[in-house]
Amino acid sequence: MKTRPIGYHNKSLVFSADIQVSVPESGFLFQIGRSGDPDFYPAISFSGSEGFIFDQEGEFIGGYRQNELFNISGNYFYGDQSMSGDVLIDHTGEARFSYFLNGNLISNNINGQTGFLEMIHFEDYDNQNNLFFEIIKETGASNVIRDSGSSYLLSSEGYYLGYLD
Repeated sequence: MKTRPIGYHNKSLVFSADIQVSVPESGFLFQIGRSGDPDFYPAISFSGSEGFIFDQEGEFIGGYRQNELFNISGNYFYGDQSMSGDVLIDHTGEARFSYFLNGNLISNNINGQTGFLEMIHFEDYDNQNNLFFEIIKETGASNVIRDSGSSYLLSSEGYYLGYLD
C-alpha cells in the first residue's frame, strides 16, 4: 500500500483522481482520510476488482478497462464547525460527500465521517497501477447552505447550494 501526505485539509474541498489499472484482475483500493496510531481512518474510499468499481458503501458504480485512465472526482463538505482562536471545533462529526465517475454524477448527499483529510492510500496489490491525485480547490469552512430546519439545500439538478467565505 502506498501512503502519501496531501497536506492538512480541514475544510470543504474538491478532489480529482485519475486511476490506471494495468491488470484488471489485480484490483485497487483508493482512500482519502487521516492517519492515526497505528490505523488509517478513511473518510472517502473506492475500490476495484476484476474491472468493477465500488464506492465506500460497497455499491457497484461502474467499470474500468486495462490501461485506460478513469476519473473519480468529488466534493467533500466538512461537517459543522466553528473557530475558537486558532482551534477548529467540529460540532457534528458528520460530513457530506458527492462523487462523480468520469464526469457523471453517481451519488449525492452521502453522510460520511468528518475528519481532517491529510493522507491518501493507494493499494494496487501487484504494484502495477497508477494514481494521479489532486485537490482542485479548498472552498473554506462550512459553506453549504442549510434551511432553518438544518437540512442541506440542493438545487433542482441535485447539487449542493453554497457560498464562498
